[in-house]
Amino acid sequence: MSAGAVVGRVEGGGGRRRKRRELTEEQKQEIGEAFALFDSDKDQALDYHELKVAIRALGFDVKKADVQKIMNDFDKDDSGKISLADFTEIMTDWVLKRDPREEILKAFQLFDEDKTGIYNIHSVRSDICLNL
Repeated sequence: MSAGAVVGRVEGGGGRRRKRRELTEEQKQEIGEAFALFDSDKDQALDYHELKVAIRALGFDVKKADVQKIMNDFDKDDSGKISLADFTEIMTDWVLKRDPREEILKAFQLFDEDKTGIYNIHSVRSDICLNL
């Protein structure tokens, strides 16, 4: 089984299986672009700081301890860096575990400035007028 792939379970007695979840081509491209963009010294590897920024650029809130754990788990030769293959494996797993409902809620909260859980037409008009 490839890294990050999720194999479905047999459901009920019908023997149907859910399809394996895989990244879209766009998601794969985003991961590769983030790696290339933040590999500032162009050595085909990310150090701690490059890794942290690349992960954040892909939309994840990552803490120092998380980045350090990744480095400890994937930097087998103690170079202080991880490869594109390792970065792709890590990000594939993380992207596939994203909860779309949680992502939508985060986006909504950006607009719900007064934290009422409501984004009304007056707010929409105000935001549109401010951006014109």
